[in-house]
Amino acid sequence: MFGLQLDLLIPLILILIVVVVLVATKANVLPKKSLPFIAAGLAGVFGWSIFNKARKDALHQKLKDEEAQQREQEKRAAEAARLAGISDGERMRAVAEAQRLRDAQQKERLLIDARTAQEKEEISKLQGEELWERYLRQFGQDK
Repeated sequence: MFGLQLDLLIPLILILIVVVVLVATKANVLPKKSLPFIAAGLAGVFGWSIFNKARKDALHQKLKDEEAQQREQEKRAAEAARLAGISDGERMRAVAEAQRLRDAQQKERLLIDARTAQEKEEISKLQGEELWERYLRQFGQDK
C-alpha cells in the first residue's frame, strides 16, 4: 500500500514544481523565457513515466507473490490428496481450478503490459495454449 502512495506522491510533487515555476514566472520572479516552461513540462512527463513504471512494477510483484502462493497451495493440495487418498474426480477438479487460476493470473499480467485497447481485447480472448504461448513469448520462462 505504501508503494502505491509513493507512486502517487512522485507525480504530485513534480506537478507542484510545474505550478510553482509557472506562478514564479507570472510573478516576474523568473524570466519569461521558454526555459522554465520546458523544464516544467519535462518534469511533469518524467514524473508521469516514473509513476507508470512504479505502478507496473508493483502489479508485477503482486502477481508474482500470488503465483508463489498458488504454487504453495498446489503443493499442499497434492500432499493432502496423497495422504487422504481422495478420488480422481476430486483431484481433477482441484487441478482444473488451479489451472484456471494460473490462466487468470497470466492473462492479468499480459493485460498490465498491454498498451492499446485492441491489444487488451486480443489478450482477453486468449485461452489455454494460445494464452500460454503469448505469455512465454512476452515473459520468457519467468513463471
